[in-house]
Amino acid sequence: IAVVNSYKEGDQFLPIYNEKLLSNAQILKDTFIQTYNLNSRSLEKAPLIGRYPEDTYNGYEINSLGNPWFINTLDFASFHYKLAHALKKENELMVTPLNQKFLRALMIKKNSPRTIELGESLTMQNQGLKLIIDASIDEGDSYMKRISEFVGPNGEMSEQINRDTGKMQGAVHLTWSYAAFINAYLNRLEALK
Repeated sequence: IAVVNSYKEGDQFLPIYNEKLLSNAQILKDTFIQTYNLNSRSLEKAPLIGRYPEDTYNGYEINSLGNPWFINTLDFASFHYKLAHALKKENELMVTPLNQKFLRALMIKKNSPRTIELGESLTMQNQGLKLIIDASIDEGDSYMKRISEFVGPNGEMSEQINRDTGKMQGAVHLTWSYAAFINAYLNRLEALK
């Protein structure tokens, strides 16, 4: 959430394509696939993302089981859109031991036969960077589509999505959930430029 909401174009202190950020995003994604029953039942869809795997706040009480949050899942969409936008400004992205799994996962979701090799330089000329950009936008879209399954009939979003039933729970009409949706939408528009 901090990176998505603080990253500005051209930031070289911690660019959104930093290998550690990409690695962390993949670890979180893999972890939450295993954490929530809703994710393990729908492996072809983008996973719902919670605060952290050991979360014990269920929206009403502590010492329970935490759930996916609208905010976190929508921020994963924003992360992918911001990544695509930032990579459009770059000439290359090096494949490292830390970012390789993230980049490969994007290519697999894109059904691309292209491999991502350690030490490879992905550029627009060799089409590697363009494929990653397109795959990042597609991945952002998959998080938006996933969230749409749990939004109420009039666009309502609460704080959390029950990990087993998919019903909303926690703070009703959480402003931050709506803000995360608007941010994701705006980040998508930026990525498509």
